[in-house]
Amino acid sequence: MLVAFERIFVALDEEVSKSSFSGCTALVVVIIGRDCYHANVGDARCVVVRDGQPVQLSVNHSTTNTEEVERVRASGGVVLNGRVDGIIEVT
Repeated sequence: MLVAFERIFVALDEEVSKSSFSGCTALVVVIIGRDCYHANVGDARCVVVRDGQPVQLSVNHSTTNTEEVERVRASGGVVLNGRVDGIIEVT
């Protein structure tokens, strides 16, 4: 399932990257039996309600998330004033 998600998101990124003015947020959830697979790009959030309480399943791709900031920096990006390359907040 992970390989399928990765292929889909890479293909989408390649298509969106053709225009410097495009952006994309996506959230995909696949439920097979009792297993729930989810993936997100951008500031989409996946939440499930369990026993009447919300449970966050995904991690926001945002400069407010320390791990995301480190991921951006490790890939050669810069975070300036809370924005990736000083332009956009979503990582």
